[in-house]
Amino acid sequence: MDDTPGARAGLDRVARLTRSTAGAQIVQNEPVNRRPNWWTGPRRALMHFGLGRRLWWRARKTSEVDFWAAWLAGAPGTEQWASDRELRLDHNTEIRDPVVRAEIESNAAEEISILDVGAGPLTWLGYRYPGKTLTIVPVDPLADEYDRLLRDAGLEPPIRTIRVAGEALHEHFGSRRFDIAYATNALDHSADPFAIISNMLTVVRPGGVVILRHKRNEGEQARYGGLHQWNFDVDDRSLLLWNNAVELNVGSALGERASTTAWRSDHEVIARLVRTEAD
Repeated sequence: MDDTPGARAGLDRVARLTRSTAGAQIVQNEPVNRRPNWWTGPRRALMHFGLGRRLWWRARKTSEVDFWAAWLAGAPGTEQWASDRELRLDHNTEIRDPVVRAEIESNAAEEISILDVGAGPLTWLGYRYPGKTLTIVPVDPLADEYDRLLRDAGLEPPIRTIRVAGEALHEHFGSRRFDIAYATNALDHSADPFAIISNMLTVVRPGGVVILRHKRNEGEQARYGGLHQWNFDVDDRSLLLWNNAVELNVGSALGERASTTAWRSDHEVIARLVRTEAD
């Protein structure tokens, strides 16, 4: 949860990956700074395979549930999130992300639907916007565990999170369902963030947007502890997704499906993806 960005240390070479309809393929090697870790070799082997990434995620999800248990109960050590907790529990909280607010404001429709991916037990995003009727749909693969935590804490969420993994968004919702798909500080905790981004793009309508907001290189900052297994960064307004096993230029991998722009703001990486395909 530390916001302070750290420099990548050490130097090795990792494969930049791109994806096509035939799957992922290595196209070139580029030097990327890395912080060495004793478990880098085994972890790299796991991260090259979807099953390995899922097994790694399942083995470490307890740390995420434990964090939210303390957070919801207001346990000692969570005082810094007290005001955030109040806002998440208030159904009158307006949309908090300025990038999402700008998208809502520029949308001429009166009714706007927003999918919040990896929302946790209580969406951070907010619930209302002046002059608009919003439908907020928060999803998280740990929603069942979070429901139990909410009951234990005696809390009722303004909108209950639905149990849907990001990798299953298309399967659950179908295509072209939402105006905006959103994720904040969530995809770097997932087993396959690129698959989730691809799914987020699929479930928004043509011309719809995907907004991503993540702490820069959070996996490195957390030394890949708990579910922090990925990093988001920006290179020349391109969104990079990387860890000690792979590096992916998200815009290049998506190709003509989306127009992708990314930038840094303080210690965060923000990306805006506009769905360009009409099918």
